[in-house]
Formats: sequence, structure tokens, C-alpha cells
Amino acid sequence: MPTAAEAAAREFAVHVRQDRGRCSALGDRGDMTAKQQPRTRHVPQRTCIACRRVAGKRALIRLVRTDAGVEVDATGKRAGRGMYLHPNQQCWSAALKGSRIEQALRTKLSAANRQALQAFAATLPASEELPPIDAADQPVDAAQPGTEA
Repeated sequence: MPTAAEAAAREFAVHVRQDRGRCSALGDRGDMTAKQQPRTRHVPQRTCIACRRVAGKRALIRLVRTDAGVEVDATGKRAGRGMYLHPNQQCWSAALKGSRIEQALRTKLSAANRQALQAFAATLPASEELPPIDAADQPVDAAQPGTEA
């Protein structure tokens, strides 16, 4: 008399033979021998608080609220509430001009923190080439039909 494990293995083998090698976990893709497409890697997206443009997380600079105040997070992994800015002076000056950083981090910037951030912003390039956007926050392509050149 077969054990329970042997019976389960035999039942599984019969199921696989009847299914002709297809795995039910594959869904509509069917046969395992079919050529599979390479998986595209997920790229985390973040929004710059100054210009409201979405970019990859690695393309932006993260600021984080800590117990010591607001600091630049070079690794992007520090614990604390964070926000993102493009690495150019244009976005940094817009964020530092108003209270956008304070709103995003839900804290008040001290004078020392503000000066440290302004000093960091001075080391960044003046501007970054960003495509213009339309009223629907979509990039405007100069070669779109219906636009005059």
C-alpha cells in the first residue's frame, strides 16, 4: 500500500501528463518551452516638489527630516520623512524661496538649515534642460502634428 506522499506524487505526475507540461501558474502564457520576454526592471518614480515633474528616484536629490533638522540624503535610504528635488539651482531656489520644503517635510526650517541647503544648492549646475509642459502637465514635443514650427 503506497504512503500518502507517494500517492500525492503519483497524482501530481498524472495531472502534469494530462496538462501536457503546462503549469496552471503560467495562465495564458501556456507552455514553458515558449520563448519568454526578458522582464523590464521597475524604476521607482518620484516627483520634484519645485517643478512637479516626475523622474526616476536616482535622478533626484532627497532631503530628509531628522532630529537634527533637514539634511541632504545622498544614499536615499535614511530614515525619516523625505522629499525630492532636481539636481539644479532652478528647482532648489524655487523650493527654498517659499515654504515648499517646510510643507513637504512638515517641519520648520531653521536659519542654519536654510543656509546649509542654500550652500549645497550653490554647488549644483544652474539649470537642467527640461522639456516644456502643456496645461495637462504633459511634455510638449516640437514635432507634434498641429503645431507650427
